[in-house]
Amino acid sequence: MDLAALDALERRFDGPIPRALLANKAERDLMIGHHRAMIRFSTVRIIDFTESLARLVCAPPAPGLAAWIARTEATIREHEAEKRRHKDDLAALLAEPNAAT
Repeated sequence: MDLAALDALERRFDGPIPRALLANKAERDLMIGHHRAMIRFSTVRIIDFTESLARLVCAPPAPGLAAWIARTEATIREHEAEKRRHKDDLAALLAEPNAAT
């Protein structure tokens, strides 16, 4: 991978990518791995925030609780949307014929 392509890839992923992860991988393979990782990440975050929401809903009334519940619900929706986007992007990548192989 040339330096310009590596620089563009690192900007896309917001930081340096360990060189061992790049060894013998095409950009398509890197993107597939990225989408799978983000789906796993979003899934875990949805579980975490859903568990937090359940505790908040059962909590005794307190100032600001309704706002906290609303923000937690919004965060869950954001992670669900992110997960759907990565699932759609992954499906599109997997549907493409892989010209490199």
